[in-house]
Amino acid sequence: MEIADFFTAHPQARAGVLFPERFFGDDEASRRAKDLLAQAAARGQIEVLLQLPSRPVLALIHDSDLAGLSTTTVLPPRYHWPGDIADQTAQAKSLYRRRWRVNPAVLEVPWGAAVGPELEPLSRMGLKWFYAGTKGRPGFYDARGATIVVGTPFPAKAAARRTWPGTCLFPTSISRGFGLPSKWKRGRNWPRSTPWPRRGDGG
Repeated sequence: MEIADFFTAHPQARAGVLFPERFFGDDEASRRAKDLLAQAAARGQIEVLLQLPSRPVLALIHDSDLAGLSTTTVLPPRYHWPGDIADQTAQAKSLYRRRWRVNPAVLEVPWGAAVGPELEPLSRMGLKWFYAGTKGRPGFYDARGATIVVGTPFPAKAAARRTWPGTCLFPTSISRGFGLPSKWKRGRNWPRSTPWPRRGDGG
């Protein structure tokens, strides 16, 4: 597959990748792609995000009363079973290790529904951060020691792609204390309509 060949041909490239369910088939090309990508993961070149089967809403399994944060309707009797989250994650990690031959460090939060308390025990299982999709304000957020990342989709149109680093990528990066490439200076490549981000904004 092209994505596997790309990372093999560009060893300097780094990326976090999220493969849809049943992305790989049982044919020879898929087996070769999985092997090449597993090698890239072992080199630290790619970070394959861990996904949970059936995509449960983790916050509601942890404590159904958390639904009160986003609704005013009368809630059903409380359900509180955080052990289910740990069990499902442990099973998914086992499958992940068999496929990629490394331990996962990143979990894709199903449906992007992250509150915080439900992720704290998963941090103790070796997961370093949690990807919550692209809905909401992009940035890095701390939730009881768990780092939640809200991303921003790469634009489909060429004109939008030219301003995307200044409007989305770099403000998010600077908010977390990352450096800015020297060619990106305010007043040059940085769009005039975008405020210069202050350290700590967005996270």
